[in-house]
Amino acid sequence: MMLSSIKKCLLSLLFGCNIVTAQASIMFNAIYDDVINNTGVGFDDPTIVGPNDLTLGQERQNTLQAVFNYLNTVIDETGTFNLEVNSSLLPDNPNSSNIVAPQFPLVYNGLSIESSPDDILAQGGSYYAIQNGFNSGLTFEDITTGSTLYPGVPDADIQFNFSQNWNSGLGQPDSDQYDLFTVALHEITHDLGFDSFISETGASIFAQSNGINAYTTYDSYLVLGDGTPLVDSAGNFLGTQSDLIDNDIYFSGKYANAANGGMPVQVYDPSTWAQGSSLVHLNDPSDLMYYLINPGMEKRTFSNVDLGILQDLGYTLYSTNNGGDGGQTPPNNGNGGEPSPPSVPEPSSLALFLLGSIFIYSRRNLYFLT
Repeated sequence: MMLSSIKKCLLSLLFGCNIVTAQASIMFNAIYDDVINNTGVGFDDPTIVGPNDLTLGQERQNTLQAVFNYLNTVIDETGTFNLEVNSSLLPDNPNSSNIVAPQFPLVYNGLSIESSPDDILAQGGSYYAIQNGFNSGLTFEDITTGSTLYPGVPDADIQFNFSQNWNSGLGQPDSDQYDLFTVALHEITHDLGFDSFISETGASIFAQSNGINAYTTYDSYLVLGDGTPLVDSAGNFLGTQSDLIDNDIYFSGKYANAANGGMPVQVYDPSTWAQGSSLVHLNDPSDLMYYLINPGMEKRTFSNVDLGILQDLGYTLYSTNNGGDGGQTPPNNGNGGEPSPPSVPEPSSLALFLLGSIFIYSRRNLYFLT
């Protein structure tokens, strides 16, 4: 499946890639599998919905491009972002046997929190080339370095469940519609590095399957309520399993804390471990990065806390769109100030060997309430 994805990406780069540039300098390359494969659904839906024979598929592409344009008003970087937009069928079952890393960022719809594929609005994540310690994904590496480190491998992917009732355009969503812009921005933020490799035991999700104590840059900023880091720079989990279901875990970065009144930001840490939701979302229902969304809800901009987290992850922001510290160069450390080792690109749901690296693909899903 991973090799097939790479083949599709290579073909799409030649024939089916939408290149989006806006007022800033990140080049967004959107690779629409629906269009490449002529699925007739999702981003290839031929239903006429607007003037000049605007199709539903094109309207959805326009909305995703509007998300890219917004990001280019926020992030002051000069690289590229190659995003594969997977075929718009029901998202893969999180328990599917073809998934190496069981942790997906899940976005639920806001009325039913059943952990079933039908409740998933969307899922997405970055690819990584993992090593022991803290890792940044291909998305971060390619956006911030200006070069594609692994040509032919997408930086990330995203998939939507269009069996739900969507507001596919840029107008206001109806009370029974899920806002495509909101959900896409949420999922792409996971692609940017809002992601964790901590399992429900605290061990890396790759420790057993790959023998690698790999965690994410985001993980380096996670602390307990008393300030104890969850993971050290060598890839050792410092907490206990009960800590992960104690509703007492925070993201503690310089910029995020400054945007939060000087206090660490509480992450979603329910009393029962929620695979794909625990730790990789914030605990504020009003924030874009909450783990579920209600119909009619619109969140089309980052909060100051979101912006602070992006700065802590290593992105440079425009000074008019900063989190806690005026868009200054963010610190390259978490873990209570301990410097992080050099970051390495990586993907996280399917593993393969390529150029001597282990590639993993990491997904996070958004659920809805019904």
